[in-house]
Amino acid sequence: MRWIGVGARLVVGGVWLVAGLLKIPDPAENVRAVRAYRLLPETVVPLVGHALPVLEILVGVCLLLGLLVRANAVLSAVLLLGFIVGISAAWARGMSIECGCFGGGGGPAENAQAKYPWELARDFGLFILSAWLVYRPRSPLALDNALFPRSSPARSADTRRQNAAMAQRKSKAARNAERLAASEQAKAVLLEQQRRERRRRTYVVTAVVAVVLTLLLGIGYAVQSSRDTTGQATTPPAGAVDSYALPLGKSSAPVTVTVYEDFMCPYCGEFEKASRDTLHQYAADGDVQVQYRVLSFLDRASDGSDYSTRSMNALGAVLDTAGPEVASKFHDLLYEQQPQENTKGLSDDELIALAVQAGAKESAVAGPIRDLKFEQWVKNATDQSTKDGVSATPTVRVDGTTIDYQTIDELVTKMDAAIQAGLRS
Repeated sequence: MRWIGVGARLVVGGVWLVAGLLKIPDPAENVRAVRAYRLLPETVVPLVGHALPVLEILVGVCLLLGLLVRANAVLSAVLLLGFIVGISAAWARGMSIECGCFGGGGGPAENAQAKYPWELARDFGLFILSAWLVYRPRSPLALDNALFPRSSPARSADTRRQNAAMAQRKSKAARNAERLAASEQAKAVLLEQQRRERRRRTYVVTAVVAVVLTLLLGIGYAVQSSRDTTGQATTPPAGAVDSYALPLGKSSAPVTVTVYEDFMCPYCGEFEKASRDTLHQYAADGDVQVQYRVLSFLDRASDGSDYSTRSMNALGAVLDTAGPEVASKFHDLLYEQQPQENTKGLSDDELIALAVQAGAKESAVAGPIRDLKFEQWVKNATDQSTKDGVSATPTVRVDGTTIDYQTIDELVTKMDAAIQAGLRS
């Protein structure tokens, strides 16, 4: 039974360690992931988003080392219960959230919701293992065994009673019996002193370890917060609508279609192919203004090249220097040359070449593209989208109303119907 505890520690601790390490590189994405569940007030969201990966790493390391197992198992169970509640709430509300425990991203609702049963089963299994460690925290190969040793069974009350009975059976002089009684009393006093010393040692060691872990959590939170530059003031590209949108069509158009997308998202590519001609025609007829709000959800899916950020930064550079018409052509070219997920994507030179092909001047866009001039704008745009309730790409809104869908074909059909209804009203 004791080795079950070792297995539980390794599994639960390993999961927390990996989950935390995956979240550490991008503090802003952690905040967006917490916000996506729409369960916490906005004032609390950054605190949880920045502290959570650090807490996960600390809990994971402590469980792997067998340090304060019961306390960390309680923390693990509480965190898992929170995840179970969050996922269940998202599933019940029909929300599509791709930014869960092990990463973030975009995709149609069918993909996100298909994962919910598996995620709930996984978290419930980890919760059971955590509960076992709360019930039976002692296991081999744990630091707790060295820091908090158990009392010796040889000093138990049963042993003292056996010794006394043995002494009574012996026909010795009264002075020997008195001497034995005095010896047993001295042993009892010594054992009580040892127990008090062990309790004091336990309290001191526990307090020291707790203080150290709390300091590490605070330091980790401070580092994560300082690395997250989201919200810092920046100048948007000239020509952007409402700070973050690339406009297509007249601002006086009776219907506004807002498209939230990511240049690395394959489903966004499918949507562009299926809807581009229709949206361009509506815009040309003066019936619709399309506002493309490009995001950087999928930086993690570009093999370390941050393609979502680089491509959106390039769009900002073209919009700023060449205007909406050229930027719209560049937008379309980026989807025509869309890379596959989990590849590095287009290089800066290739982005510059596409910008020139769209009609921008190389001398005007090369520097901003290579220097990531609009990187902060990209971060702020992505953060604002999650505040606006966007948790997956593509997300399409017609006059502010989000289109619910399960497939891209359904999305295009419902979008067109909503546009027609808007034109009739």
